Amino acid sequence: PLLKRGCPMAADEEAKETVQVSKKQASQLIAGPAGKIEQRTSAQVLIEHTAKGADVTIKGSKKSVAKAMTMLKVLVAFKEAASPEERGLCHWFACGFCRDRQEGE
Repeated sequence: PLLKRGCPMAADEEAKETVQVSKKQASQLIAGPAGKIEQRTSAQVLIEHTAKGADVTIKGSKKSVAKAMTMLKVLVAFKEAASPEERGLCHWFACGFCRDRQEGE
């Protein structure tokens, strides 16, 4: 009841979003990016395999889920659009997460 009345904790309400990815994208996420997204956003990343690929569910505060979803979408888009030369780069660096990171993010 306190959260609905505008308690300061209302901003940290729990949120959950799910996105579907291919089997290849799921295996790439499991290999490392999922853990890095968790570390950088404090959101929980769950990957559940399905017949067509995988459901990636992100849970946490609204802010952390939004940030994690943005990171996930950028990584997936980069992997799909990258040229062969770009694929040799660290995808975190190429997407700007390392070089553009501000203190406290």
